[in-house]
Amino acid sequence: MAMHPTSNHNSAGTHKLRRTFKGSYLVVITCMGSDYGAFFPDLPGCVATGTSLDIVRERAQEALEWHISSMLEDGDDIPEATTSQFGEAPMSGSHIVEQSICTVVCNSREQV
Repeated sequence: MAMHPTSNHNSAGTHKLRRTFKGSYLVVITCMGSDYGAFFPDLPGCVATGTSLDIVRERAQEALEWHISSMLEDGDDIPEATTSQFGEAPMSGSHIVEQSICTVVCNSREQV
């Protein structure tokens, strides 16, 4: 995981700080009945749902990008990825279908 701040000035002379983040996180995809869910153990609140495995994979990647971008925009610290495997499905009646790694690269602009 890497974060690289750089700064520049826009035409109005406003100083802006750009934060770039690149990292990889474990995503756990579960199934309950005909519905799928995805969550990132290292990013509480970063979740996705879908009616098929392909849809939930796509939405999980989008959720990860949105989650990290929002944290960058808010100036929050980005948690390090520490989970490499998840043991049990978090909800009774569901089961883990897949565990994989999603990579994200995000840029933000902040007023300084």
